[in-house]
Amino acid sequence: MNKRLTAVRIDTLRDQSNCPACGAAARVHSGDQASFTVLFQCGSVFDVRGGTPISYLTPCPGSSAVAAAHLERQAEAKAIAAN
Repeated sequence: MNKRLTAVRIDTLRDQSNCPACGAAARVHSGDQASFTVLFQCGSVFDVRGGTPISYLTPCPGSSAVAAAHLERQAEAKAIAAN
């Protein structure tokens, strides 16, 4: 199971053409059968090594922008609903 899960994790990262947090395009995919890393244009880096879960090495700076935009949409909707 562990080798299969590692392979699926690597395939999952390999298939990422955009940052899962902000949607920025992938710049670099690198790895082999035991590890894989993806660098995105936003600067985030996602990685899997051996039997470890997929993780980020560098967080996406855009995720805060996405969260702020979401909050702004909520505020705008409340303002419109109040009129």
